[in-house]
Formats: sequence, structure tokens, C-alpha cells
Amino acid sequence: MQWIERTVPSDGDELARYFSEERTQAVPLTSTAMGSYIALLEEAGPVTQDHEILIALQLDGRRVWRAVRRKAQQGAARRPSRERLDLSAGELLLHEGSTLAQRLETADVRVEGALSPNMYARAIRDAYDPYARVGRARLQAVDPDRDGLDAANAWPVAAREGWDRYRADSGVHAAYWISGWPHIDVGATFLSPLLMQTPVLRTVSVVLEPIAPSRSTREVEAAMTKDAAEEDFRARREPPGVGPARCGPAPPTTHPERVRNSGGQPARAPAETPPTLSPRQRRPMRQ
Repeated sequence: MQWIERTVPSDGDELARYFSEERTQAVPLTSTAMGSYIALLEEAGPVTQDHEILIALQLDGRRVWRAVRRKAQQGAARRPSRERLDLSAGELLLHEGSTLAQRLETADVRVEGALSPNMYARAIRDAYDPYARVGRARLQAVDPDRDGLDAANAWPVAAREGWDRYRADSGVHAAYWISGWPHIDVGATFLSPLLMQTPVLRTVSVVLEPIAPSRSTREVEAAMTKDAAEEDFRARREPPGVGPARCGPAPPTTHPERVRNSGGQPARAPAETPPTLSPRQRRPMRQ
């Protein structure tokens, strides 16, 4: 399962519609207060952001193959065809998605619904071309029968790749990956600065793979045993009386070619004996 939380440019018409519906009719639009508020809405439109949350669900074909085949064989007098197997797999995926939506509703998470194929294509296009989302939203509002985009238009019109960026249509993208999660207890809102307080357009994606409790217990125990064995090995290999090594700038040395004796020949600089470090002390210096 994957959840995607992203910020996208807001449709300025939503603010205008809210202002038109909720404003006090007793105050005329020509008043100073209304003029100032309308000017504020016009300035806030281009910088206002919407938050979208998408959830992608994928089933492991090796685990659900028997259920798909059993469902495809219902009512079939012979071996089910490939089309019937695909249809049964889709029905099983929809069932699992409906179950997930019900569980999210139980946790007070409002689910808008599943994306149609055309809306799925539009979500992909919005990721590549975020600043054109406002125009696509206005076309959707003008034509209620318009359902997203055709699958052929889901990809960018033009793209350019670079070492540190990827440009597609109106967006310039850069990807970062999370190297590790906190190793201490944190609150449920520890991602709030990233998810709620970023003034730029960004997308946060997290992929989760559920595993059985027995497997997770074995993996945790194996990791703990490995760490304990490494600590014991380092403690036995560490020479007595050797303290922690302090890393700092190397002392200044004299270049051998710049030291000359009375005969004008290069003199050999005295050799320096490197300090002896234990495996525990060498590891952070290599990193």
C-alpha cells in the first residue's frame, strides 16, 4: 500500500465562489472594505495550495492467485480464459479497496471515492504538470460531463532530464529519499512540519508492505542478536587502555622536497607512526 500526500496549486475560483455565497449582502461591493477584500482574494489565488491525499493498493499475485482462479471458475464449464481471470482479479481488487475505505471511514478519514481511469490519468498529469491544474479544473467545471483526461494525455508534452532535476512542462522536479525513520519514540504528528508547513509544491510518498507478526518478530530478534554479537566482538578485539580517538586536523608537517641539507640535497622527513585504532574507532572514521 502507498499513500501520497501532495500540495497542488489551488483553484482561485473556489475562494471567489465562497466569497460570493457567504458575504453579507448589506455591504455593497463598491465599499472600501469589500474592495480591499476582493484585492486580497486576487493576490491569494496564485499562492493558495490544496492538499491531496491518494492511496494506492496493490495485491500480490502469488498470494491471491488461488482466490482469483477460484472466483473465475464460478459458473464456467471449462478452464477460465485470460480475460475472465483479469476480470476476477479486478473484482477482487475492488473488494479489497472497498474494505480499506470502510476501515478508513471508521478511523474518521473521509474517502472521496475511487479514481476512474480518466481521473487516474489526470492525477498523473497533475504530478508532471502541476501549474496547469487550474486550467484543467476550470474545464472540468465548465463541462460537467468531462471525466478527467484520456490515458494518452497522461504524460508530459516535453521533458528534460538532468543530474539534479527533472523538468516536465511547467514543473521542475527533484527527488529526495528518506534514509531512516526515527529510532526513538515520537508523537503521531512528527511529520506535521513537512506535511503542513511547507510553502512550496511538494509530494510525500510512503510505501508500506504488511508482513505477518511472526515474520516481523523473527527479523527483529535476528537484528538484535546481530547487534549484540558485533558489540561483543568489538569489545574482545579492543586493546586495553585505548580510549576513543578524536578526529581533528592533522598536525603541520614539512614537505620532504622543501627540506634540504647543507649539500643542497633533499633530506628525508622523519616518518610518523600512525596511531593504533580499534575496530570500533576505525568504523566511524571510514564513514
